[in-house]
Amino acid sequence: MLTFQNVSFGYKRGRGVIRGLDLEVSRGKTLLLGPNGSGKSTLFKLAAGTIRPKSGTVVREGSVAILPQDVPVFPGLNVTEQVAYNAWLAGVSKAESKTNAIKSLKRVNLGEKLADKATQLSGGQLRRMGVASALATGASTLLLDEPTAGLDLAQYANFYKTLDEASEGKSVVVATHQIDGIGDFFDNVIVLIYGDLRFKGSFEEFLATAGDAAGREKSQLIVAAYTQLMEQAA
Repeated sequence: MLTFQNVSFGYKRGRGVIRGLDLEVSRGKTLLLGPNGSGKSTLFKLAAGTIRPKSGTVVREGSVAILPQDVPVFPGLNVTEQVAYNAWLAGVSKAESKTNAIKSLKRVNLGEKLADKATQLSGGQLRRMGVASALATGASTLLLDEPTAGLDLAQYANFYKTLDEASEGKSVVVATHQIDGIGDFFDNVIVLIYGDLRFKGSFEEFLATAGDAAGREKSQLIVAAYTQLMEQAA
């Protein structure tokens, strides 16, 4: 569980990216939407504690792990060592880090890649290695920033299938612009537009804002609902 209490944050020489945000992130799987520059990545950094708010408080129930847009790769380490090193950086003991790494890699279907170099992985496999790194930390909340960027449709679908199986019992928040084929993965939706919270609710409530659903696919409803919120914010 993550709670933002009147949180504000801004970078130097710019207006506030997050302004007076009051938000409780529900348990389950949450889709975070918003245009570029709306503060989604900043929100993740605040949640993970890598940056501190200028004002307000972030309350974390349990630990938080973040998967950035660019999955970090450490030269000279194989896939198991990559994941174990991330776990160790998060405070997991050296022995437990390796155990967690192997277990997490198997959970994301990379058990046959344990000794491979990360540079030998495909784009989809690299993203799954990133998820394994987050899982290996033992965090109860996973924050994934554009985790399907650069993946083709087959890799995209496989990624969400794997994530659904691997993240059982954890809260997951995914910030993404790619909505085709999302299916029934998400329970909740948050829309952040230029630092302001414009929507928070269940996935069904979000789709309902699009109006008449007759004859429209889920991805079309998502686009319609999101477009309507953007127009209201203009």
